[in-house]
Amino acid sequence: MSSQMMGNWWEAEDMTPPIRDQLLGIFMENSSRIFFSMHGPTLSARLSSPDPQTQPHRALLEPMYLLACYFSSHPSASSSTKGPPSPSLAVHEAHFLDRARRALQESLSYSDRLLDFLRGSVLVTTYLFLRGRFIEGYHSNCGTVSFAVSCGLNHITSHVFRVDGDAQPTSPSGSSFLLGPPVSQIDVGERISTFWNIFVWDKVASIFTGFLSAMPSEGNFIDTIDTVFPRTLEQYATGGVTDQDNESIRDLLEPHQAPFAPSGTEDAPYGLNITNLKALILLERAMRLAGNYRARPSNDTCKAIQKHLAATLRFASTLVEDSTPLLIGFTPEMEWSNQTANRYMSSVMTLGALMEMYNTQADVDPVYYDARLARARELAGIASQIPPTAYLDYPFSSIGYCGCFAAQIILDHVQQLQGRDPQTPGAAQETSDCEESLAHLLEALSRVDATNPGFTPFGLASALLRWDAFHFSSIALRGYKHEQQFAFLPGLPLISRLLGEVGLYVARRMGLSDRGSVNESDVLIGGATAVFLLCDWTGDMYDLTMTVTGNSSASFLATLLTLVPLSPPALLFAGYNEPFFAMLSYKGMLACERKRWLKATACFMIATAFRANGIMLAGFLQLLLRLLLAVNLSAIVALPLAAHQYFAYTQFCNTSTPSFDGTLRPWCLDRLPLIYPFVQRQYWNVGLFRYWTISQIPNFILAAPALALLLSSSIGEIRAAVRSIYAEWQRTSNWRSALRNSMVLIKTDKPSSSERSHILRQTWRTLPHAAHALILSLILLFASHVQIILRLSSSIPYLYWAAARLIVADSQREEAREKGVKWGRIWVWYAVIWGTISCVLWATFLPPA
Repeated sequence: MSSQMMGNWWEAEDMTPPIRDQLLGIFMENSSRIFFSMHGPTLSARLSSPDPQTQPHRALLEPMYLLACYFSSHPSASSSTKGPPSPSLAVHEAHFLDRARRALQESLSYSDRLLDFLRGSVLVTTYLFLRGRFIEGYHSNCGTVSFAVSCGLNHITSHVFRVDGDAQPTSPSGSSFLLGPPVSQIDVGERISTFWNIFVWDKVASIFTGFLSAMPSEGNFIDTIDTVFPRTLEQYATGGVTDQDNESIRDLLEPHQAPFAPSGTEDAPYGLNITNLKALILLERAMRLAGNYRARPSNDTCKAIQKHLAATLRFASTLVEDSTPLLIGFTPEMEWSNQTANRYMSSVMTLGALMEMYNTQADVDPVYYDARLARARELAGIASQIPPTAYLDYPFSSIGYCGCFAAQIILDHVQQLQGRDPQTPGAAQETSDCEESLAHLLEALSRVDATNPGFTPFGLASALLRWDAFHFSSIALRGYKHEQQFAFLPGLPLISRLLGEVGLYVARRMGLSDRGSVNESDVLIGGATAVFLLCDWTGDMYDLTMTVTGNSSASFLATLLTLVPLSPPALLFAGYNEPFFAMLSYKGMLACERKRWLKATACFMIATAFRANGIMLAGFLQLLLRLLLAVNLSAIVALPLAAHQYFAYTQFCNTSTPSFDGTLRPWCLDRLPLIYPFVQRQYWNVGLFRYWTISQIPNFILAAPALALLLSSSIGEIRAAVRSIYAEWQRTSNWRSALRNSMVLIKTDKPSSSERSHILRQTWRTLPHAAHALILSLILLFASHVQIILRLSSSIPYLYWAAARLIVADSQREEAREKGVKWGRIWVWYAVIWGTISCVLWATFLPPA
């Protein structure tokens, strides 16, 4: 902080010149990051003018002070301002936001210097978007756009300032009185620049948030906005503009007689570079046309897309040097300049526009599919060439949306490649190339998020897009398209799609979106919302433990341990199968204890719609002790998996279906044609001892504590039960009688009052849970991905009972002052430490997951 900024300097109504100049200096150094153009000499002259009406209104100055505070603590500020980012100014953001709003109100109330009002308004809008306050920002943006259009800033058809009033490039008659005619050439330039600055933020907000654009609708897009594209304010100040420079949106979108060439100074400041502006227009319009086509396909929309595709390809040709692809021509050895950064950003947005339009027909036209994939790979190549330091110096925000879109396209292609025969020539190399492209995109997106956190679209959804969430979101959006997707049951995709549709409906009703169909963000957030709203099994865990042990202390301790899961990301943060599976498992187990067999069957059946191992839960129904009824109820539990298998059979093995491609998959020829075991074996390497390789040793180590606790406790309890049955047999010499008498103990065995003080003693009522835990543990240990136990542990109450026994044993040894390893304390530390580490690994896309 400067020595000038002492005392309560921020409370002064007018900043002293030294403080004012320091704040404005920070703003001016960073203004191009927010696409804002300000002519420094003109601002300085206005600040020193003795005429109050010539000086900048506080409606402009206060928002500039506000953003200076923001930039002072922003990661990118350290590259342009002296010294590291200063959080000391950031604490005043709320104060200066309030000052800015009061100044804007004052300017509007007295119609005083309304151009300053407009420029200040868009700066406040910018700040709100940067801080993630999207609803407030959208409200501010709508008001700013409406006022700018009312002032006629969308109809400035020439750059040239003329003295005679008949040809002045002002707004149409009837609205020009709001601003009055321009008084100089630089005034014309500032009006044009202000309009396009407002336009840019309106479109950027529409792209990155999905909000409805406040600018005139697409139906009148060309006719409504005919303001010429801006030049640099230095060109206006020096008189370096002519009528030959007049170029508008119509010129961009309509066919040209002459060769279509880029206009403007390519090394201009990157704030409002014309090439970037054109690429942004093409991208936003492509997104809107593609959205309209997906919602309401029609010949008119198709023609509009074809026309826009032609305009985009014409523009793309202007970005190519020597007929080379867009991503060629830039090398790490080149010195980064405004020109280089502008071409990168323009190329990214142009590729995004092309991907949007190719995507409309990619499912039915292989040419469009290949073109879409090529543009996505090209964009990944561009992202790989941007050095890390450039993200601090240049606003590569366009990579946010376009990079996410390209990543999804490449991921879909990888999934399709996995569905082919692995022996197909070139398949392995193509998969490797796609994975490399994905790595480049994810790295670029993380850098954009670090330096421009408001510009990675659907920030929450991006954080949720990890591991299996890729498959869940793809199935929710497009259904089961590839063979390997059948490893995932339909429960989660269905509920994610449902809540995604609800969220989009609410957004449309509130006027926050005009999209006709859900996207990846909707389904990801829908799944996470469902977990947050529906998946709470702590109450059921308490009731289940209370029913089994009859002890409130046991119930509380075991339930408390479930709050420290071994895989917090999958259970608490993202839309994954495990939270739903755990909740339904506990509800079904509790229903079995209470002999509510139909409710238990329903819970287990729905659980099977989320995970295939839900079939094992049918074992609890055998407590019914009526064999025929138990078997029938167990068959109901298996219905979701059976339906899943049948649907796959109709897709891949039924030669009469339209989707049949003429080639039967190997599993279709099996005596029992089941896709699930085939997919698990073919794509996930699941099978007896298949996971027992040297490379998987770390995963075995991570899973060892949970498996050791489950196996030791369950084997010990089952051994005790067998000994009890054997002792009863020795007494009666009749196996049937021994079993019958042992089963009676399930209903009658209760801990004594003294035993209840030492909670969770092994009882016959925990035996079915011990058997379930043992079987599941053995399957995971010998024939599956062993680390899955970290996620599935949440659905095994027996694990938490066993952990609680360890804690109780520690307490008993302490009371008796006996020495020994405190296994209960070790378990708690293991759960806490590994849970924390797993959050970091999951967020950074590292295994295990």
